[in-house]
Amino acid sequence: MTPAPARSSDQHLLARVAEGDLHSFAEFYDRHAARTLGLIHGMVRHAADAEDLLQEVFAQVWAEAGRYDPQRSQPLFWLGLIARSRALDSLRRARRRGDGPGAAETAQQDGVADAAELAESAGLVRGALTRLPREQSEVIRLAFYRGFTHAEISALRGIPLGTVKTRIRLGMRRMREILAQVKVSA
Repeated sequence: MTPAPARSSDQHLLARVAEGDLHSFAEFYDRHAARTLGLIHGMVRHAADAEDLLQEVFAQVWAEAGRYDPQRSQPLFWLGLIARSRALDSLRRARRRGDGPGAAETAQQDGVADAAELAESAGLVRGALTRLPREQSEVIRLAFYRGFTHAEISALRGIPLGTVKTRIRLGMRRMREILAQVKVSA
């Protein structure tokens, strides 16, 4: 029995896509299209629009794979940023096409409210992080703010991979508890 071929990393696939490799592009698409569609659909709430945007996102991946920099982010983070940007652009266009007077003003007010809510949420998360043990907050910051994989954190900090995963899991569980307490008291 021949061994199964090794699965290419997303970074390797993007490097091959930048060279015009359709097979690598198809593999990257197959791996991430469903998750990306879910992200987009969660933002635009209309299935047909989400599917159209998914095609735009992957067209942009094909066109700009050469601009992907593995030093700046993980491939999924880069893909998520493209998807989020496309979805937000679509929502802005829809608001500009809104019916009736004041649609632009409403869109601007919604944007300000969204930004305020996002800033408040970010502040709550930062506050919850400060209440965690240092070992847990450190690995969570490396994973979610700096984009390191669990294996990279393990190598960087010189701790076993299982320890990294456990610290992240326990830290995230504790953060959920802290944030739930904040919501109850608000």
